[in-house]
Amino acid sequence: MRNFSLQLCGQPWPPHVGIVLDYLHERMEEPCARTVPEAVLGALAFMEKAGSVAETERLASAPVLRNFVSQATQDLEVGAPPKKSAPLLPVV
Repeated sequence: MRNFSLQLCGQPWPPHVGIVLDYLHERMEEPCARTVPEAVLGALAFMEKAGSVAETERLASAPVLRNFVSQATQDLEVGAPPKKSAPLLPVV
């Protein structure tokens, strides 16, 4: 996201939620897993919390971003192959 933000607006951190939405839209255009939007949102939330960003200024808590991630996850689940579990190995 840092490189995307640098190329788009010349700042290493997205100044507004629109940049994050554009980033997520670009990621969805390429083949990505259904967990990618939620992982990006989680990483963004972690970085903002670790960086002591004020609650009112956190991009990860924006309702429009949370709704987009929810919808993106649902869209990526349609037609996705079923989840595969790793074979269980006996512990000796």
